Amino acid sequence: ATEKVRAELAEREALGEIAAQKSRLSARISKELSRVDAETKRAVLAHRKELIEQFFEQTRQDLCAFAQSAEYDAWLARAVKRAFAELGEDAVIYAAPRDIERVKALAANVLADGSVMIGGIRAQNAAGTLSGDYTLDSALEEEKQAFSQQSQLRLD
Repeated sequence: ATEKVRAELAEREALGEIAAQKSRLSARISKELSRVDAETKRAVLAHRKELIEQFFEQTRQDLCAFAQSAEYDAWLARAVKRAFAELGEDAVIYAAPRDIERVKALAANVLADGSVMIGGIRAQNAAGTLSGDYTLDSALEEEKQAFSQQSQLRLD
């Protein structure tokens, strides 16, 4: 009878040790899966960021090419017209130094603005209280910010 009780006790201890080992292994597996999942998410996010940067760099290059095209003059004319409609006909127009002559053909009060890198204009009313940004630079940046707010990116 004593041997039977010892055998049962040994069996319970062995089962307890097996359960504890199973619990430790389960915790290790869960931790490893969590680490791998986090690492995978970081890699996906890094790849997404790289793709976004490539896309917007290509878009910037396309906009720079557009700023050298004949269609750009018509786009500038619409931007100046919009600035005058929103800020008044006496608005001061600021353009990239390379665009000054193009914009002077459209408006009288034109000044150079070295912060315009791609193209377009900035404008300010005569009183200096209102301003508008009609640059390709800001449009690209706004699109990039809006795009970054989206949490999904399909890779087909």
